[in-house]
Amino acid sequence: MLWTLLACRLSAPAQALPEGEWALQGESVMGLLQVLGDHCWIGVWGPGFRTGETTVDCWSFEEEDRISLGFQLEMGAGSASASAWIASDFQELVLPLGSRPGAHELKLSIRPGLPDSALLNEAMAHAAESLRASQELWKHSVFHLKASGKVVGEVFLPSDGPPELQLYSRRWMTRGRVKATLVEKGPDLWLSFDLMPALEAESGLLILNRATNQGVLPLSDRPVPGEQHFSLVDGAVLEADRADAMAVGLSEALRMERHVVEPAAQSAFVRALAQDCPTWAEFETQDSSWGLVFRGYAVSTHKDGANCSLSLEPRPVQLGRRLAVRVSSDGFESVVRPLVF
Repeated sequence: MLWTLLACRLSAPAQALPEGEWALQGESVMGLLQVLGDHCWIGVWGPGFRTGETTVDCWSFEEEDRISLGFQLEMGAGSASASAWIASDFQELVLPLGSRPGAHELKLSIRPGLPDSALLNEAMAHAAESLRASQELWKHSVFHLKASGKVVGEVFLPSDGPPELQLYSRRWMTRGRVKATLVEKGPDLWLSFDLMPALEAESGLLILNRATNQGVLPLSDRPVPGEQHFSLVDGAVLEADRADAMAVGLSEALRMERHVVEPAAQSAFVRALAQDCPTWAEFETQDSSWGLVFRGYAVSTHKDGANCSLSLEPRPVQLGRRLAVRVSSDGFESVVRPLVF
């Protein structure tokens, strides 16, 4: 097999890499890098992705203290350009399989010489098998999303229409099945759509990674703790199962909202009472952090003689913002506003 990889190469642009042959090794991944004059070839074989049945052309250029490489990767849903880099000490190749810095990064050790033929053939066979399974997953491009073993959404990527999705977890939800805008960024598909909660009319973003068959609702341009991750599972969700999952998501979201908002409202009322019940605008001027605590709610205070009251009303009513709360000298009450889909 190795001799096949070395044969019949096409011309390529000038390379920043030195001449030689190197074995690449990572967790569940094997590879091969070859440079001869201005020609560069690379092969990477992993679970659900590969450069091809043999090595492919690569190109390289120097970038500060590292050498960057570019080549094509095959995945379950077509192919994409990949960008890897090698540090100046030539000990490790880093291959990001995601479009965000730090997302789905593979780190492959670099060893001079060719990889073991038997191990390489085994890795190539496993990559081919897992790639076929991934291609079958993407065949109809209808998925349900699972997080921590629970179904929390669905994605539909028809070939003859706009993508659509529906989410129903306790953290994020859509108002039914909504259309999305899709942008391809390397191995990732970025889908933007209307999402709840949206505190400043912002759009939601779901990133589907075609190399790992995983999804994420990102909170930043880099991976950060607290992001919700999904695995892609073939097929749509039964209507009854969807209804059950939505009910669970709404119930858990309301419980979380009560846990945060009701004690905060009572605390704010105590402070307002101690300050002779100022208007909410005056209250926020003295301590702007309250505006962050009650984002997504319209807050007001009302003074009637010696009595004071503080009211919260969700604006608009959405996931995580369904409680209307009133705290006064007479007591505490809260009402759940209906959420329209």
